[in-house]
Amino acid sequence: MAKKDYTLYWIIGIGIIVFVYGGNAGWFKSNFSFTPAPEDLLPSPSQPVYSTCSQVCSTSGFSQAYPFVNFCKNSETKITYGYPNQAPLLVCCCYNEATPTPSGTCTETDGGNVPTTPGTTTADGVARTDVCLDETSLTEYWCLSDGTWQGGRHFCDPGQICIQSRSGGYCKTQSWNTGDTVMSGSGTGTVIGGQQGYAEIDLSKYGLATGGNCQLGAQLSVNWIYANDRCVGIMGAQGMLWEFYDSLGLEYSRIDATPAAWTVDLHPRGHILNWDGHTVWRAIAKQNPGNTPDCIINYDYTVRVYIYECI
Repeated sequence: MAKKDYTLYWIIGIGIIVFVYGGNAGWFKSNFSFTPAPEDLLPSPSQPVYSTCSQVCSTSGFSQAYPFVNFCKNSETKITYGYPNQAPLLVCCCYNEATPTPSGTCTETDGGNVPTTPGTTTADGVARTDVCLDETSLTEYWCLSDGTWQGGRHFCDPGQICIQSRSGGYCKTQSWNTGDTVMSGSGTGTVIGGQQGYAEIDLSKYGLATGGNCQLGAQLSVNWIYANDRCVGIMGAQGMLWEFYDSLGLEYSRIDATPAAWTVDLHPRGHILNWDGHTVWRAIAKQNPGNTPDCIINYDYTVRVYIYECI
């Protein structure tokens, strides 16, 4: 047999050994399940990462979707989509919209298709409140002449922003009413040892130049737990330190000796919150110095800034 024939068989033999061993070691295995199950919208490297609420809601069998702002209405389903133990990629309100039938029973509180006025449209016993989709657009509902209702996305005019008030979402310029939500947001975090987590709030992004003749309020909600047994020796003794800073500096602080869920309202009755038009507000979470270096604490928070009163 020629030398080149021996060389060929040697290469083929090595190839067979590598293929068999590699297959046993799992080198060539692939996961072909590319669509997340509706009940488990947690992406993995083998699944697509969705970028819109329409994709998230469609996967769960819903035909309608919009980003969660402050609440989902009673007939809608809130779906949080993202990786475990990380801030959500998307938070969505999902629902299936029934085809309206003429009944002559449609009523509205804002005078019709008027995006500059918050309102609720009620048809066939179902109430639909105008809601902000983001900072510059909203879903506006109104009645038609045949007694049915209609809804659609409306983009605010230049210089306007969408405000989510107690009566619904609406477009407006930089003038405010008592109870208006300036901004709201939520998140999760983990702190280990001397680490700290914080959220920054730049109110200028939400159309608030300064406090002007309006006083601001803020609501902060927190929940936290020990995430490992390294904290056992200090439980009940150290815990977490929480701080809230407005434009002038430290405005509120709190120490939790043990895991707790709580909500605090900061407003002019006890706290004069200052917004100077440019200095960001901060909410800070950190462990007390006595905690062991490898103690892990998980927390989640929600913060809402609103108009307490205009004078």
